[in-house]
Amino acid sequence: AVELSQSYANSIVKRETGKSIFEHLMEYRLDVAKKMLMNPDSRISEVAESVGYENKSYFALMFRKQVGVSPSEFRARFTR
Repeated sequence: AVELSQSYANSIVKRETGKSIFEHLMEYRLDVAKKMLMNPDSRISEVAESVGYENKSYFALMFRKQVGVSPSEFRARFTR
């Protein structure tokens, strides 16, 4: 609709925000996942799938990389 290539749009976003579109998307997905993990009844695999990760292990790896703890550790810390 705006006639920009994906790479050009990404370079504009990165220049203006310091983060790529992918980084913004991952940050958003993990913020949603954190909220979902506050519910002790939700399964981690369901949370992963709900935020767009088909592979639970990859979700857990990305979650740990960005948040600093695994999804189960996050849940244990914040749902007491």
